[in-house]
Amino acid sequence: MPIPPTRVSGSKSGVAMQIDFNDPSNPVYHDSKLGSSGCSKASLFVIRNIMDYLGFPCFLLGLIYRRLHRVIRLAVDSKVLVTGATGFLGKRLVKKLRGMNLNVVAADLQVTDEIVSLDVRDKESVNAVLESSMPEVVVHLAAINDNNPNFDRPYDLYVNNIQGTLNICEAATRFGVRKIVFPSSTSIYGNVQDENLPISEMTRTHPLTPYATSKVCEEMLVRDYARRTNTKALMFRFSIIYGPEQKHANVIEQFMRKAISGDPIELLGDGSHTREFLYVDDAIDALVVSTNAASLPYDTYLISTGNPIKLTQLAEKISKLIDPHAPILNIQSKEPIFSQHYDVSRAMTNLNWKPRVSIDVGLSLMLEWVRGPS
Repeated sequence: MPIPPTRVSGSKSGVAMQIDFNDPSNPVYHDSKLGSSGCSKASLFVIRNIMDYLGFPCFLLGLIYRRLHRVIRLAVDSKVLVTGATGFLGKRLVKKLRGMNLNVVAADLQVTDEIVSLDVRDKESVNAVLESSMPEVVVHLAAINDNNPNFDRPYDLYVNNIQGTLNICEAATRFGVRKIVFPSSTSIYGNVQDENLPISEMTRTHPLTPYATSKVCEEMLVRDYARRTNTKALMFRFSIIYGPEQKHANVIEQFMRKAISGDPIELLGDGSHTREFLYVDDAIDALVVSTNAASLPYDTYLISTGNPIKLTQLAEKISKLIDPHAPILNIQSKEPIFSQHYDVSRAMTNLNWKPRVSIDVGLSLMLEWVRGPS
């Protein structure tokens, strides 16, 4: 349906000004044929010309236009920007959000037809992506996620993670992002004595690796920007996430590959210490909730199962799936081994979220991927 001409009478000369969107010489003629996105551009064109015609001062014209540009873009074309979109979580989150018909901008260093170029270490790169996409929500997943205490490139990790998050926060403030969703890690707690379990959001942090240290710093940055600006923040402290196509081999994958190859499953100590393992789909569900969550009483949430499992039990479950006779070998540990157990009641209460995938189902799905096509 053609858009009717817009006629405005100016107070300065009394002469009518007409903007005809059906005229191919009009710069927004083609945009107006593109549906809601085009209509938002057309509306902005009308507003800009009306203000110019009525003699608004240049500085006021620019200020009002930028504000209206932001309001109309959010009303019509609100977007979720996902950084680290080719990563373990990023790829799944983008697919999930697009399946919900949300307007998603996927960004990463690895560029494809559906992924825009973004280097979070580069302030200009970050500014360019946020200025062009004008997202309402940023889910900042881009990071070096290696929790090895002997990681040999700590400087690169700190620059990528901390400087990257600083650039995202600064650009989010500049371009009016409503919310930043930031994935942190339970590794920030370090070693917690058994008498202080379960770990909650209030437990003191004590990072023991470069990765965990970076996450503590990033949380502080995000929280500080949220405190000083209109941008809201939501931080999720994830426990050990596992699932098909994971980038780093955690203990589940290590145990499985040992059993498949016929080698003993190696346990440090007596295996009585506990861990919590979160299947990747449950982590994605939490992130999806975060993009739509309204005002919440807290900005930080533990995302885990709340159901710890002993490493001996984990090894036994994996051996039963692969080879019931797979040997399990206990190796003496030089250092004390601490258990992990998390209180996830805050997330379950305030986010209306809970993990759906049991450890038995998750292990079966994981094993299919580890074995590969039959």
